[in-house]
Amino acid sequence: MSLRIDEFTARRLVWDTPLAVDVVIARLNEELNKEKGGLKMIQLLRTAKNREELEQGVQEMSGGKDFVEFISAPYHNWRNAYNGATDAPKAIQYIFGNPIFAENIMKHDSLAALNIPLRLLVTERADRTGTQVVYLQPSTIIAIPVDGNVNTEVMAAAKILDAKVEKMVRNITAV
Repeated sequence: MSLRIDEFTARRLVWDTPLAVDVVIARLNEELNKEKGGLKMIQLLRTAKNREELEQGVQEMSGGKDFVEFISAPYHNWRNAYNGATDAPKAIQYIFGNPIFAENIMKHDSLAALNIPLRLLVTERADRTGTQVVYLQPSTIIAIPVDGNVNTEVMAAAKILDAKVEKMVRNITAV
């Protein structure tokens, strides 16, 4: 048995907007084509028999957009239940991605799957004056150095992912 430890530095990006959390959530749900994704995406990944079936399913679910929701978790619901309260700021974690993009990365480094699909948190400010959108920059959690070297193909694909996620977040937080 052996152990290799790969150290890396991730970047957490926190986007702040005065928009109400419900507006940001509605925009993100549209960007991620929430109505067509979710458990349907999980089912597609479990049952697709070939590349064409997978690509067609992803295209249908994405509606031509870059990403699809895999699952979302409303943290404020369980926090209110746990604390016997009703006032926890809204906070929803989204797990989202695109299996076609993922394959472009994973064919170069299967260990990148640890951080694919991506996660993003939409959280209401405690004072209810706006919303924060938080995520780890994809290139900093996917293109991880091994013995000091970063796979250039993985980094190039992850940088494209950085730009796509940033574009989506700019769209959902724009005033």
